Amino acid sequence: MAAKSMQEFNNEYFNNIPNDFEEAPGILEMSFKAGNTIVDEFRKSTSDERLKKAIALDFGVGMGLSGQPVAAAVHHMVGVDAAEGMLKRLHEKLATEPELAPLRSKITTVHHLVTAESLLPEPEATKYLTEGKGFDLVFSNYVLHHIDDAKGTIQTLGGKLLKPDGWLIILDLENKLGESSHHHHHEHGHHGHSHGHHHHEVKPGHGPAGEHNPLEFTDAQGEKLKYVAHHHGFKREEAEQWFEDAGLVDVQSSDAFGMEYVLPTGKKIWIDVMMIKGRHP
Repeated sequence: MAAKSMQEFNNEYFNNIPNDFEEAPGILEMSFKAGNTIVDEFRKSTSDERLKKAIALDFGVGMGLSGQPVAAAVHHMVGVDAAEGMLKRLHEKLATEPELAPLRSKITTVHHLVTAESLLPEPEATKYLTEGKGFDLVFSNYVLHHIDDAKGTIQTLGGKLLKPDGWLIILDLENKLGESSHHHHHEHGHHGHSHGHHHHEVKPGHGPAGEHNPLEFTDAQGEKLKYVAHHHGFKREEAEQWFEDAGLVDVQSSDAFGMEYVLPTGKKIWIDVMMIKGRHP
């Protein structure tokens, strides 16, 4: 029997995610913070008017938690995900939660595994890529660390799905293991915006308050989770290089936020979330 691929592990996990997933500590906080960051970063790089008119793609939309602030701000959002179970949950939320009623006509969901050879299925491929010439905004929150070929994914998202002058914005977990840059400003890129956020010193068994474990996704037995490809997140400089290799310009990054996160095992870890964005010339 062939070994399962990372995608198969991901589909197995996300198709069977517990109904109370969003009630887990930190899930809603980190989701809405991410969505609001996407909106803020796109607005800063463009304008209020372009934000309102934008057609956005949420890569790995899941049940739509982090996509909600974006869908509310843009003209329309396409949410694509390879896990059908997550999209089912999104449909249920849109249909039954009154506060989401304004978003029902603003979100199109697509069950599809995005690859360089198959960007979107029909009719979305024709509507958004052939006739629409691509998306104004492609974004993804906390998805990249589940993907083996993260660099190739950036090349596909940034090089094949954006219209000219469109923006790719990614939020994911930053690997700060081995750094001792406690409380210093960290801003990369051209024309960057300083947010005044700080790095945290991350050493085994330590966090900002000395009570957190370093970022690592493991189960109760200490084994690495099979549906996570990058267990310590990403080094920011490497991720920035992937954006540039994809042909994006005006690449910039910043600390989005940091927060305590409690794994299902009860272990507390500290996560540093980084934002990286770049523009299709």
